[in-house]
Amino acid sequence: MIGILLGWLVVSACGWAIFPLLHRILDSLPDRGYAVSRALGLAAAAWIAFLLVACTKRPLGPGAALGAIGILAIISVIARRLVTGAASAQGDNRLGAFVKKRRRLLFSIELVLLAGLIGFSWILRHNPAVDPDSERFMDYAFLKATLRSPGLPVADPWFSGESIPYYHFAYAMTAFLVRAAGADEARFFGTALALLQVLTWAAALGLGLGLTGRWGGGLLAAILVLGAGNLEWIRQALAPEGLARFDWFASSRAIGGGITEFPWFSLLWGDLHPYVAALPLFLAAMVLPLDSCLASVRVGAGPMPARRVGMVRAALFAIVCGALLATHPWDLPFVVLAALWMACLTPRPGRLGRLVATACMPIAGAALFWPFLEGFLRHRRVVELVSHRTPIPEWLMAYGPFVLLGLWGLVITVGARFAPRSGERPIGSLHGRAAWAIAGTGLVAALLCEIVYVKDLFSATDLARMNTIFKLYRIAWVGLALGGASLIAGARRPSGRAGRFLQSALLAACLTPAAVYPVAGTVAWLRARGAALERAEREGYGAGAAPGADAEALFRLSMPGDAMVAVFLAGRARPGETVLEETGAPYGWSGRIATFSGVPSLLGWGNHEAVWRDSWAPIQERQRAIDAIYVDPLSAASRSLLRRYNVAWVVVGDLERKRYGPQVAAPFARLGTEMVQEHGTSLFRLVE
Repeated sequence: MIGILLGWLVVSACGWAIFPLLHRILDSLPDRGYAVSRALGLAAAAWIAFLLVACTKRPLGPGAALGAIGILAIISVIARRLVTGAASAQGDNRLGAFVKKRRRLLFSIELVLLAGLIGFSWILRHNPAVDPDSERFMDYAFLKATLRSPGLPVADPWFSGESIPYYHFAYAMTAFLVRAAGADEARFFGTALALLQVLTWAAALGLGLGLTGRWGGGLLAAILVLGAGNLEWIRQALAPEGLARFDWFASSRAIGGGITEFPWFSLLWGDLHPYVAALPLFLAAMVLPLDSCLASVRVGAGPMPARRVGMVRAALFAIVCGALLATHPWDLPFVVLAALWMACLTPRPGRLGRLVATACMPIAGAALFWPFLEGFLRHRRVVELVSHRTPIPEWLMAYGPFVLLGLWGLVITVGARFAPRSGERPIGSLHGRAAWAIAGTGLVAALLCEIVYVKDLFSATDLARMNTIFKLYRIAWVGLALGGASLIAGARRPSGRAGRFLQSALLAACLTPAAVYPVAGTVAWLRARGAALERAEREGYGAGAAPGADAEALFRLSMPGDAMVAVFLAGRARPGETVLEETGAPYGWSGRIATFSGVPSLLGWGNHEAVWRDSWAPIQERQRAIDAIYVDPLSAASRSLLRRYNVAWVVVGDLERKRYGPQVAAPFARLGTEMVQEHGTSLFRLVE
């Protein structure tokens, strides 16, 4: 509970630090950006913190993390003063007056976010352990490496001597949360996951509120984005057993050969993966062009203060674009597409300038976040045409909730327009067009999977489109969910009682199928977690899988000697040193020392590294080197390999004995000193 409170305070401090600026530059939104302030503040503060890391060449500490929040607050106040005009001291442009006038709205936002934090934390505490059954094992390795990194770029914990070749600002943001909260990463891991979900919840609420101008529209947007599921459950319902034994995982495979993971499934799956951390940034980024679009009608070309507001808004958009590129680059083109679309909706005077600025800001953002981009931007990606498209029934299952909402819109609101806000028809209609711009962006993402795919190492298999569908499906989900919320909030209600009843009944019929998975899927997931806990208890590891346990408890209980070696190594290894350990098939305990210490090993999960580096050749080379060293460490060839890869530490535990024989440890005693010997696991420090 203390960890949840600390995490809440940290993200709130980030939001409050940047809100004075948002209040001034997002003045076309009902909440002035309050709902998205935490997501924007976290990205900006983490970026500042790691700039300090890059400059000082020291690992991130609590002082630097908290100092980054203070720097963000100072920058926010200074930037606010730069854009202050005569009007800023009047009415809602005064921060205090706005808070007093909109206190009920702000309090409601806080209540919704608090409810989300409590609910998401309760769910995630049932799955506390970092085990190798999912990508969480990789996530934790990257988090540990980021926490101990002396500067940038961050060293790859599974491929020593190289920087991370994968987008990894998500782990920088999480490391920032850990250090700012002064928490232990193992005990804070579940809280960090819950906070990312809450930030998504908040950003969807804020964007929905901005698109519809209504509290109900914002709440509905949050529910449709993170609180709905696809219609794969219909396939299960038609099976002989029906929904009695609901498969909560199956909904993430609604399209054959692809991954259809939507936000509620991501919550249950519980990975700290970039696509999870990117969602709040993806949503928050679109708030900035939305406000620019709405403000263009109200102020036109505007006086100098309005132009300064636009410049600061564009600068913040560049930072968010850079953060999104460094977190999950698949999302950025669609944010830019939506932003360009909304810029096209603005009046002709100044439209070209907005389009040019929108197109240029991602380039500026890339320059700002270059230390996080250098590793993976070197790899080229090839796009090819799709030869086998998704069958229509599967496509309808995947996007069913939004297809139903579209049909509802055609039946109920044909010819209806968005209700004007405050009696100003141009602004009211612009809200509607902006909503459809975002929904259209989601539709583009959904259809793009049926036209092209990005080639990777799965391209020669039936899973050629797997990652492309995976990455674009969640973008399509968010865009269509926001469009659906705007459609509902903006639909005109019939005048008669019978008409209103029919409209409500049809809407309920469309929304109810989307609520099946969050209920049935969560119940089935909790049942599965209970079964997993029972198995762990039978094997003697129950305390590591019990609700609320820390992330490393299962590792400590199941592999106590390895866990003690990881702790010792994390405290003693110097930057640039490599640890040698067994490596094998993915989704197993191979690479466990690097994962739980953050000290780079010669090779972790080889298939992941091969995908990131677009080649199996260096992976196979290192695998052969590891085998050669463990088989005959005293040979001249092995000693040459030890020097080549700067191996300073060697681990011999159960995994190494199982692979290389029971006497594998003896020769290493002649090469160095045994520093740790616990529960059958030895750690040797090689002679320099």
